[in-house]
Amino acid sequence: GAGRHPMKASRPPANARAPWRAAAFAALFGLLLATVLFAPARWLAMALDAGSGGRVQLVNPHGTVWTGQADLLLTGGPGSRDQAALPQGVRWRLAPTWTGGPTLRLALHMPCCTPEGITSRLRPVGGGFEWTLEAGQSRWPTAVLAGLGTPWNTLQLDGELRLDSPGLRVRWVQGRARLDGSLSVDALNLSS
Repeated sequence: GAGRHPMKASRPPANARAPWRAAAFAALFGLLLATVLFAPARWLAMALDAGSGGRVQLVNPHGTVWTGQADLLLTGGPGSRDQAALPQGVRWRLAPTWTGGPTLRLALHMPCCTPEGITSRLRPVGGGFEWTLEAGQSRWPTAVLAGLGTPWNTLQLDGELRLDSPGLRVRWVQGRARLDGSLSVDALNLSS
C-alpha cells in the first residue's frame, strides 16, 4: 500500500565496528609481542652465524633469544674442516634496560672460562653506539683457536689466555672509535 516505505539495508553504525577493529589490533599486537618475547634461540644462532661468516656458531641452541644456552663452535668458515668447541658451552641472558637511555645488556656465562660471567652493554649514542664491557676476568683454552683455521691450526697452541679488565668502553661515532679503559691478555703455560 500507499503508506509503506521501502526497506533499506542498514549498515551497522561505525561504533559497532570499532570492537572488531580493536580486537584485531589487540590480536596482532599480542602476536607481535609473543614473537619478540619468545623468539627461539636458533634465531640468535642464525644471526651469529651470518654475522661472523660462519666462524662462530651456536650449535644445539635451547631457550629464547633472551635467555638460552648452546654449544659454542669456532670454525675456519665455509669450506673449512677446522672446528673446535668450547668445553661446556655458553649460557646467555639478553635484556633491554634503560641505563641513561635505551640499552641492551648481555650477560654471558661459560663454565669453562668465565666462572663469574661476562657482562656487556650496547646503547646508541649521538650518531653511533657505545659498547661497554664490565670489569671481569676470564680464562680461555688456546686449543679452541685451532678451530678458526689458518694460522691457528698450524700453531697448535696449548695453554691458556687470561683476559682481565677493570672495565672497557668503546664508542663508535661518525666512523671513529674512542676507547676508554683497558683489557690485558696474558698467555699462561703456552706451548706450540
